[in-house]
Amino acid sequence: MIGRLLMDIDYDTYFKYHDQSYIIIEKIADYYGIELKDLRWDHYRDYAIDVEDIEIVSYSFGEVASKYLSGNIINIFGNYGISYNPFMVEGRQRFSILHELGHYYFDMDKSKTTQSFSDLLDGNGYSEKDAPKELRANIFASLALINNEALKECFRKQMSFYQICDEFEMSAAALYVRLYDFLTKFILLNQSLARTAINQFRYNYDPSKLINYVKMSL
Repeated sequence: MIGRLLMDIDYDTYFKYHDQSYIIIEKIADYYGIELKDLRWDHYRDYAIDVEDIEIVSYSFGEVASKYLSGNIINIFGNYGISYNPFMVEGRQRFSILHELGHYYFDMDKSKTTQSFSDLLDGNGYSEKDAPKELRANIFASLALINNEALKECFRKQMSFYQICDEFEMSAAALYVRLYDFLTKFILLNQSLARTAINQFRYNYDPSKLINYVKMSL
């Protein structure tokens, strides 16, 4: 779900959802009194629990459903709950929690007594109506895992691909897409050059191409 729905998005749609997401990101940074570069995924989780009063729990969806569902969010008479699939890798679990929070902030109709969103592991099967909502929730989750300022700080510190994954507790797949997104949307690099730079950074532990492309933005 992470890659297919994010990497195919057009420039204007991306920045529309990016700017909407940053309103939430900046609000949470202000709440904790920290700089954007110091935000981590658990700030969003804790804010959701302590301020938004959302219950977040792991949930075994059953043998069949667990192969297809990554998580869901439900509202029952103003009580909100997020459940996530515990059989996914931990980085994917965090992305799913943030994805559901994206639905909470952008898609849940507070006037309804009941409402829910369920999200699929592979990103296939969404209706034409729901696809934009899933895309926006993905963009929010991607930016919440590591926002622009935090990513630039990693470049300045010359952190390796897997050091970034460890620091921000995210999966390699999520970081790959986040880097691709940054290079193609902010630096306006073509897709082929972006993939080459990321693969060299990830597999050859060589950041030279990547740093050369992003240095003007630091």
